[in-house]
Amino acid sequence: MHIVEMGPMTVVGIPVRARWEELWVKMPQVWREFRARYTEIEHRYSDGLIDVSLDQNADEYLQLVCARVTKGSQVPKGMRMIEIPSQRFVHHRHVGPVKEIAEGFGKMYQWAIEEGHPAGEFKIDIGYTVNGNEIEHDLYVGMLPSKPWREVAAI
Repeated sequence: MHIVEMGPMTVVGIPVRARWEELWVKMPQVWREFRARYTEIEHRYSDGLIDVSLDQNADEYLQLVCARVTKGSQVPKGMRMIEIPSQRFVHHRHVGPVKEIAEGFGKMYQWAIEEGHPAGEFKIDIGYTVNGNEIEHDLYVGMLPSKPWREVAAI
């Protein structure tokens, strides 16, 4: 694990707002929908898919299942375009099953504490594929103070 500077980046995707226990039901549903619709997104940076943890308010989370775009475009119905500013992250390359990613993030937070790096709730998971056969993910945990993301209008 190490600290990296990443961004800025713009992503387009489907938002998911749910309590922690609901995420385990809602996220797979949204991933299925997003994989079926991701070709609607113009100017994709690649075919790699991303899960961004945008916000947490008490026990409610806001996730964005998305793809990175290279420039502004039309935003498909039911999706949002988010701009993430350049900032510092703890980075870790996860190799293994998707179901172990949460554990990987936990280890990243523990490492940040041990190394004296204040980490926030903003997280990025890059490495999902359209066919769902991914085995490697680049995991990022935002360092504090974090720079806020913002929703942008389609260009």
